[in-house]
Amino acid sequence: SLGVGAFYSSAIESLEIPELQTTIADSLCYGCKSLQSIKVSSKTTTVGKCAFSVCLKLENLTLPDNVSSIGESAFSECDSFTEFTIPKLTRVLNSGLFQNCDNLQKVNFHNEITSIGTFAFRNCTALTSISLPELITHVPEGLFTGCRLLESVTIPARVKTIYHSS
Repeated sequence: SLGVGAFYSSAIESLEIPELQTTIADSLCYGCKSLQSIKVSSKTTTVGKCAFSVCLKLENLTLPDNVSSIGESAFSECDSFTEFTIPKLTRVLNSGLFQNCDNLQKVNFHNEITSIGTFAFRNCTALTSISLPELITHVPEGLFTGCRLLESVTIPARVKTIYHSS
């Protein structure tokens, strides 16, 4: 099994998660600036916090629909991400999930997401428009701080609170 920080700041360019591994450990590939591709096991259900943070060349990552938990800042500073699809069983987008993803232009949400954490999209400077998931009830602090090209945000009718610096 691949443990916490197993490839921390290494020069790997590709990775295949073993088929029997259901959890991608915290900081598994943190700082792997040359990592370009990852094949994730179809049995994966959990992505740990900061698992792929600062993977500057990682252009896309497809997670299986049975991933139900994605940790804080799991994809922060993935500068080459342009689009990401949230797995169908994921209900919560944790804090800092995509912060500093400079080229992120689109996030594909599904209708079962119930919560988005603080600073989830902070400094996503290529984001121009976004429609928040229908079931969220608040817009957290700093959600779009530094998203200087953001022109349009669709906020669901259920939202009761929009926090400071959102």
